[in-house]
Amino acid sequence: MYIRARDLVRFKGSVELILRTPQQCKLVSAGIARAARAGWHGPTALVLRGCELGEDGAMQLSDLLYKCPRLAILDLQGAYIGPTGAGFVAKRLSVMTDLTSLKLSYNELEATGVSRLTGHLGSRLTLLDLNNNDIGPAGSTRIAHSLVSCPLLTHLSVADNCLGSRGLAPLIELVAGATRLEYFDASENELSCEAISALCRRMQEREGMRLSLSLSRAISSSLVHFKVADNLIRDLGCTYLATVLPSLVVLKTLDLRMNYITHVCMYIRTYVSHPN
Repeated sequence: MYIRARDLVRFKGSVELILRTPQQCKLVSAGIARAARAGWHGPTALVLRGCELGEDGAMQLSDLLYKCPRLAILDLQGAYIGPTGAGFVAKRLSVMTDLTSLKLSYNELEATGVSRLTGHLGSRLTLLDLNNNDIGPAGSTRIAHSLVSCPLLTHLSVADNCLGSRGLAPLIELVAGATRLEYFDASENELSCEAISALCRRMQEREGMRLSLSLSRAISSSLVHFKVADNLIRDLGCTYLATVLPSLVVLKTLDLRMNYITHVCMYIRTYVSHPN
């Protein structure tokens, strides 16, 4: 693979680079460097989905990211960079001020890797995908702290991360008080009905504050898609959810599949569409 500078410079708009192997990172990096000397400002999207970079590949990626300051989309799903590789990538995130979408599912980050990455998230981030990284409650706490500096976030996915009820707790304020967050996925995390109860109580408190101050619906919850499939919510958790659904005025999808639910699910359907 060889990238000619004159081929890259002629692109005036957005450019998306899709790489298939770790070796291509080094080759593309050299091509971008040549193009930069000729006046090109770098790609706006970099996709390495399923590339399986590993730690060594993440080091090469770090050099490539240094040459992509205008990057808006970074897709590393299935790159398996691990906690060490996350450190290499994190060094470059702070200079990518235009980054709006960061997809990091299936990277074996664990809490350590997430801590390294989320400490460098920019204020323009709108999408963060951290599915299947075994981050646990410690990683969830770090995410919650970091996202305070991401006021434009609309999409957060933390499915299959061994969160448990303790792991949902740090994210409750983010979800309950959401005025921009539209998509939240915490499926496959062993969330209990008690965890859902805590979330619903906070939602009710927020709704009570809104009503007492005579605030408009415009600043109520912005959730459109709420996914908590394959957990331990059960019938009792559904009754808690039913109490707050009327206040979720823009909610379109509530995913409760595989939660040991019986007839209570019929009560849920009176408020919101339910996936098949």
